[in-house]
Amino acid sequence: MVVHDVCVPGSGPGWFFQQKTDDYKVVCSMNITAYYGADPYAASDHDPIVIGFNPLAGDLNDDGVVDNTDRHLMLDAMGSNATAVDRRMDFDGDGIITMRDFVLWTKTFVAFVRSVASFD
Repeated sequence: MVVHDVCVPGSGPGWFFQQKTDDYKVVCSMNITAYYGADPYAASDHDPIVIGFNPLAGDLNDDGVVDNTDRHLMLDAMGSNATAVDRRMDFDGDGIITMRDFVLWTKTFVAFVRSVASFD
């Protein structure tokens, strides 16, 4: 934002008294330019933000259940870099999908099956 604030003394019709001139008059002006500067990397309040949120741990295909499909996704990603596949598969956070991640996913799967069974 660029602000130009200019005040200069002047004279003109009276502001404070009903006289012809007022030597105490001060003329001020303010110009604001580039209030929102062009910035291709800045987000504004009208840009939509879409956030995917799946609170179900182990549900890698976002279908609402932890099942055999998620198991196949884990097995197919084995040995891959976590950035090349869904990062949620990297359960231990080491950056590579390994057997340890699969074991941790299996624990999540067992917990899910037990929680579903407890509702029946």
